[in-house]
Order: sequence, then C-alpha cells, then structure tokens
Amino acid sequence: MEKICILMSTYNGEKYLSEQLDSILNQEKVEVDILIRDDGSTDNTLKILENYSEKFKNVEYYVGKNIKSAKSFMDLVKHSKTYKYYAFADQDDVWDRDKLFIGVSKLKEGYNLYGCKKRSVDKNLNLITENDYEHKHFVLGSVILRGYIAGCTMVFDDYLKNKVLESSIERFQMHDTWFLRVAFCVGKVYFDKVAHMSYRQHDNNVYGGKISIFTRWKQRIKFLDRRKYQNETRLIMAKELYNRYSESLSKEDKESLFYFAYYRENLKNRIKLVSRDFLHGDNIFDTFIIKILALLGIL
Repeated sequence: MEKICILMSTYNGEKYLSEQLDSILNQEKVEVDILIRDDGSTDNTLKILENYSEKFKNVEYYVGKNIKSAKSFMDLVKHSKTYKYYAFADQDDVWDRDKLFIGVSKLKEGYNLYGCKKRSVDKNLNLITENDYEHKHFVLGSVILRGYIAGCTMVFDDYLKNKVLESSIERFQMHDTWFLRVAFCVGKVYFDKVAHMSYRQHDNNVYGGKISIFTRWKQRIKFLDRRKYQNETRLIMAKELYNRYSESLSKEDKESLFYFAYYRENLKNRIKLVSRDFLHGDNIFDTFIIKILALLGIL
C-alpha cells in the first residue's frame, strides 16, 4: 500500500478535530502519516493532539506561533519529510474512506495534483448540498484569477512539493491557490467531479463553501478595502510564476502569463492581455468585466 503524508494545520479546533482525525486514520487501501502544526490554539486542541500522538505512532504534531492558515500550511510543507505523496487536511471536515486511494490512483496516471468536489454539510454532518462549484474554464488563465480547487481536497506528489519549495515567495493568497498555480505551470492537474469528503459549514470556517448570490455580493462589498492588497498579491504571485516556472508552459501561455504579470506596466501589455483567450470568468459577462478591469489597470 502507498503511504501518504497528511499535512494539517489546527487552531482552536477542539470541537471537530477528533472526528476528522478518525476519518483520516480510517482511510482504506493506503497508509497514512499525519503531521500537524498547531497555530497557537488556546482551547483543548493541544490536549487532543497529545492524546492522538500517544495513541498512534503515525500522528505527530508541533506547536508554532499564530501565523494564520496559509503560512501555517506552508510551514508544514517545509517541515515534512520525504514521501511520494502528500495531502492537505482541514481540522473540521470528514473524509470518505476512499478519498486518498482515489487521489493517489489519479496521481499514478501521471497527474501531479488531484482535487475533488466537496459536499457541504452542517455542523452535525447533515447534507446542505452536493452542488459544489462547477469549473467552466479550468485553464491557467482562470486559476490565475481564482483558486478553483480547495486545499482540503488536494492530494499531490513529491515532484510538485519540491517545485513549490524552489520558490521563496513570502506573500501569497492561500497555500492551495499557490500549489494549484504552480501545478498548472509545471505539471498536470486532475479535478474529480465526484465528492469524496464532507466539508463542514460552521461559524469558525476559514472559508465557506456554497453561499447565496446575495451573501457573495455582501462579502465582495465588505472586502472592497482589501481589494488593492489582494490584487497586488496576485500580481506578486503571477510574476513569481513567470520568472520561476514559465519555461514549462506553451509559448502562448508563457506570453499570456507575462502580459498578465506585467499588465500594469503599460497600455500595450494590457491590450495584448485582453486580446488573448486567456482571462476567463464564470460566464461571458464576468469575463467581459474582468477584461474591462484589466484594460483600466485595476484588475
């Protein structure tokens, strides 16, 4: 059986942590080692981790200062030992017993990163919906704008891990968006349209799942003040992708990535960017708005 290293970041997760750890330990047809970094919990999370590490030799944890989820996961990547396969895990979900086996099976077919749909459930695991987000354009130009695969569903290989670690980038949106974008540049990505995990919706989620259009627009308005920072971060990531990973891309994608990374430099770059079949939104109108914003230099 294949052995997989599970990377989990915890923070005040006492309520659901044991259930998630049990679902990982009960995976079928694979062996797991679980490496956990606690991000400064103040509840009983550390006690739970201590109990599991004493009971199971394949559960290990260490404690760090509070650096938030994205950097905590990247710290785990840096501290993890050498394995052939890895997976990210949130502290509050519940995995189907075949989740890792399905993921590794796809990686063996030549993919470097696997992700799947999520079924959204409430805090008591009652089904909310299985209609997770559908990707209309699963290409580099769309994942540059959005993170289309949730980290909690990701399984990836040592090649991708090592490629990610080639970069010393300090500023990125989330660990999973960075892994996805690097994977699109240097490898192959598979998205499974079947859900193999339950994504728990509750008040303490870092990011939610399926939400209404009204709620989504409320969130957009609320975070308008963060837009400049997020846009600048996305450009920092794009420049790092181009400078470090673009040699593996097709000529067309490499040029398009350059025009995106440096679209604010001049009008010529912006015109070149929007004239290409690179930027994609969820629909025609969304794509149109994205290209207008790019032309204005405020995407």
